[in-house]
Amino acid sequence: MRQHRLVRPWHDVLEVAPDADAATVKAAFRRKALAHHPDRDPAGFAAVNAAYGEWLSTQPASRAPEAPPPSAADLDRIFRALPLRRRSRTWLLWLLAAAIVVTAALLVRLR
Repeated sequence: MRQHRLVRPWHDVLEVAPDADAATVKAAFRRKALAHHPDRDPAGFAAVNAAYGEWLSTQPASRAPEAPPPSAADLDRIFRALPLRRRSRTWLLWLLAAAIVVTAALLVRLR
């Protein structure tokens, strides 16, 4: 699929103010996307998508704050509360610890 180039600024295509907030821009995009459905107006839909994509590229990337990993004391408290035999509880604790280590290694590698 080829990329659509914008002739007009994104706020003109979406009919919002250049300093509109995110909720307004999203609502305008949904309204315009419905009005220019691909079955009825493929070129108009491509322009609306390109305008929204241009707006998204100007927005800072939002990342959910990372929760700190549970401490050993937290894990021990959680697993002691489980109604398991002692050997099963120990095995599950080691398994969970290994999963946390692998996940942390993957997260570090992806950054």
